[in-house]
Amino acid sequence: MILRVRYRLKKQVLLLASAVLLSHFGAVVNASTHDLQIEAKARYLFDIVRFTRWPEVSAQENRLNLCSLGSVTMNQQLNKLTDRTVRGHTVSLLEHTAPQQWHLCHILFIPSNLLPLYQAELAALSGQPILVVSEGTHFEFPTVVLMFQVDAQQVVFSVNYAQMRSAGLEISSHVLKLANEVLR
Repeated sequence: MILRVRYRLKKQVLLLASAVLLSHFGAVVNASTHDLQIEAKARYLFDIVRFTRWPEVSAQENRLNLCSLGSVTMNQQLNKLTDRTVRGHTVSLLEHTAPQQWHLCHILFIPSNLLPLYQAELAALSGQPILVVSEGTHFEFPTVVLMFQVDAQQVVFSVNYAQMRSAGLEISSHVLKLANEVLR
């Protein structure tokens, strides 16, 4: 009897978490325009960040730095996330951050067209607790943890689980279940 109640409770928690991700923030959006797709990616990112743990974010550190090399449109959407709180840490946006400052980032968004330009800098991030996020169809660069794609006009995401673990990050299993693909 107790096991059945626990199973139902776990199932309800999973359904609730899924509902929050999918309905409250429009996680899977029928994005008919480029701007709607960018907005969906920014909302997705915030939801995923809410369910991510960093090994070195201490209680004394009150900022969660989101660094972006994205377009003006993407940075406008990401800017809407600033001053929101995630586990007691306020999200701050650092736009067009130079590679020498990437060590200050908890989250680093790099559009797919810029990934080849920063191969060496990205390689240097390997093993550091930075959630590297990009967009594209597959993981060409091993330090990318989270990859957004558009599939049948819906924004979906994939997770590079091996890189996530290498970076010391923990993304909730509930989020991983919602991923289009988890690369192990």
